[in-house]
Order: sequence, then structure tokens, then C-alpha cells
Amino acid sequence: MKFAALITVLIFVGINLFADGIIVPSQEEYPSFCLKNKVTNIDVEINGLVAETIVYQEFENEWKDSVDGVYSFPLPPDARATRLQYSVGDSLVDAVLKVQQQSTTPGTGEGGIVAEINEYMGNNVLKIALSNIAPWEIKAVRLSYISTLKQYPGNYEYNYPLNTEDFVKHPIDFLKIRIKVHSSKSISGYSLISHPDYQIKSEGENFLDLEYIEPKAYLAKDIVFIYTVENSPFEIELFSWKPDS
Repeated sequence: MKFAALITVLIFVGINLFADGIIVPSQEEYPSFCLKNKVTNIDVEINGLVAETIVYQEFENEWKDSVDGVYSFPLPPDARATRLQYSVGDSLVDAVLKVQQQSTTPGTGEGGIVAEINEYMGNNVLKIALSNIAPWEIKAVRLSYISTLKQYPGNYEYNYPLNTEDFVKHPIDFLKIRIKVHSSKSISGYSLISHPDYQIKSEGENFLDLEYIEPKAYLAKDIVFIYTVENSPFEIELFSWKPDS
């Protein structure tokens, strides 16, 4: 199957407030502020201080006409997107990632609820324009990014921007959070503070795998996960990454 040319995605650099990814319609006649978020599936792989997050979302055009929209996701201040895909038919197509300084928002106009959403999202936000979403079509977006955890002596904290209650009033059909931790030191404690009804799939001295699933979930709070390790004041951990070049 042939696909359209890869879409360039703009990543605006700055400081952001947190919110989950949303699609804002370009047409003012659209009956709601954003397309209905039906599914949010978050997979997190933590290696010491570094986290790779993969979020998969599905949105539905509940309108009788086709609609254009802009998908926006607020990356954490120190995060870097590594891959973004969007659905074309039954397949996911890669978009081209490009860093650009803050400018006017593409495809959404100015003022009104869009301006409020942009202010809420902040400046360190990833955006992609999605065209011609058919009536009742499900549009999927899959985003991968790398970020660092907040660190205190022996304590690590991971945050994910899930709170969109100011704009998304309905419960989504399905929310899943999966967090895996790999540590070079012994894990002495952990908690998914924001969503305490999680299940432990497996755990060991240096490994943890937990999962939270909720149907008909209201996205009213960010994800907060912490874990602690047996720490010595004389130990350090070194992290590195391979640049694009």
C-alpha cells in the first residue's frame, strides 16, 4: 500500500504545563472542543534515571463531515521525542520530527478555546496536523519519547501528563498504564501514587513490572510513580545516549 509523504512534526521548545495528548478540530462548526479520546495506552520502560515512554491513543471523529485537526502533546521539559506515528487506514505511518522555536499554532487559528488549550499546553509541545479525518473514523497516534526522572538521594520519580479534565469531560473507553523498571541497585520500595489499584505482574531485586487498567476512565490526574533503591553516598550512576549524528 502506498502512503502520502511523511508529515513534518513541530516540537516547540520551552516550559510546559502538563496535559495528555488531544486533537483539536480546525473547523469551528465541530460540535465539541476536541475529538473524542477513546483509548490511552501508556508503556514506560525505566532504566535507572532514564525513562522511555510510548503512548498510543485513539480518537474518533463524531461529526457527520470530515474534519481536519491538530494533535498536540506536551513533552516534559527535558524530554526528546524519538518517534511519532499516525494511522492511515489500518497502518501506522512515520512522521518526520523537527525542532522549531515557538510560533503561531499551525492549523488551529487564534483565540477562543484553542488559545486556552495552547496556553494550557505550554511551549514544549509536539504538534502534528492531521487532515481529512472521515466521519466516525478512528485516528490513532503513537508517540515515543525519552525523559529523565526526578532524582533525590535513593529516590526516583516519574511523571506523565494525563490530566485533561479542563477540556475532556467524558470518560475514555480504556486506560492502560504499564511500567517496567530495571535498576543496577536493589529496589527497596515503589508506588504508583496516582493510580494505587495497580497489579504487580513480576518483580525481583533489580526488576519491577506493574500494570494498571481502567475502563471508562476519567483523565483527571497526572501519573506519578516513584521507586527507591538501596543507596550509598559514595556511589554514582553514569548515563549516556547516542546522538543523531
